Amino acid sequence: MRIAGYAKEATHFLAFNILCLDNNLILTTVKYLDWRVINYVELGRAYADMKAFKAAVKVISYGITKVLYTKKIEEQDPPVPEGSKETIVEALRVMRTQELKY
Repeated sequence: MRIAGYAKEATHFLAFNILCLDNNLILTTVKYLDWRVINYVELGRAYADMKAFKAAVKVISYGITKVLYTKKIEEQDPPVPEGSKETIVEALRVMRTQELKY
């Protein structure tokens, strides 16, 4: 929807999707982290398309917070599997890149 020029309409769906993902315990695991990051990035881009850069920064900051929280949870049960470490590092890289963008 965002790519087709309907950024305003896409924000409602993306924001609701993020809220649902972040409030479902099973979907907050590392297994679904890539999917969550895609949602944060797309919502940030939708806000940027509407020239709402403060909202985009807020979404990206929220995403970074959630990724760091996931990292903290994973580190509480050592050893952290290599696949989980790589996924978390990649998610942080993507989110920090978006943070620099806005």
